[in-house]
Amino acid sequence: MVPVYTFSQGIDDERRREIIFSGGIILFKRLEGLVALAERVQGVATEIFSPHDPLTAHEQLDRFSYLSRVEKFQRKMTNSQDIKDGFAAILADLGVNNVLTGYSRFAFRIQPPAHSHIDRNTATLGPHRDSWYSQDYAQTNWWTPWYPLDAGRSLRIYTKYWNTPLPNTSRGWDLDEFRQARASVTKKNGSFEEVKEAYPPVQPTERIDALSAMDFIMEPGDILNFSLAHLHEGPPNSSGICRFSTDFRTMHAHDIQSGNLAPNIDSESTGSGIGDFRRLADDQALAEIVQSEDSQTVDASQSGLIG
Repeated sequence: MVPVYTFSQGIDDERRREIIFSGGIILFKRLEGLVALAERVQGVATEIFSPHDPLTAHEQLDRFSYLSRVEKFQRKMTNSQDIKDGFAAILADLGVNNVLTGYSRFAFRIQPPAHSHIDRNTATLGPHRDSWYSQDYAQTNWWTPWYPLDAGRSLRIYTKYWNTPLPNTSRGWDLDEFRQARASVTKKNGSFEEVKEAYPPVQPTERIDALSAMDFIMEPGDILNFSLAHLHEGPPNSSGICRFSTDFRTMHAHDIQSGNLAPNIDSESTGSGIGDFRRLADDQALAEIVQSEDSQTVDASQSGLIG
């Protein structure tokens, strides 16, 4: 088992990362800024899926109509500077040093029930560690829902496996090869199945101990922070309504430089996604910050800077 810490406000950034890299999970509850951001996201969803309820639109729309609206929603949210600025402000309030911290893109996930309208924009991975896909052990993951969750649609972390290896197919798996192979098929307008088959995701090769599963039933305004090394999944949606959520990743330059990292206990993949990360303050490439000697002397008092 791993400890779960619940906070209603920010904590010291080094303490937060220490908890995460030691296997702890942090749940920040009912954050005012995130509640306000959720209202804005819900407003966009309502507009795009109108006249249908975004949570049940899959019942009224055919596959093409539904997926086209999903793509429109995801594109608008992912490219929104207001969303980026909103998350940057929320992270600063939580104590994240946004001068030394890089973030990956904000991925807006839509998971309809069961196997309804499943495509590249609505599919989710099964149980996995992000460390099976990249060797960025300084990475911490963030996950937040935009509508209230229930037991049928949640985020699941298998707590037993923080210290327990899980046999998997990561040997020989490479992030750059994965991206190139899938991009090639996508460019040729390949089907969802063809894209998946071009370079299959890493899979566990042993049955997972279901008794170690911890489901997080969260509300808008809550955000979960955990390590790339935690075994997790968005389990199949067994409810009657859709799950809207956003996940993204952060890495602190000093963790990469100092080797303050989560452990690797069962990954044999290669590749790094550090090129995806931009500094929260101004979108400068994190790789440049890591290579810069200046990052070692940045005053922590600048952590409130918002780009």
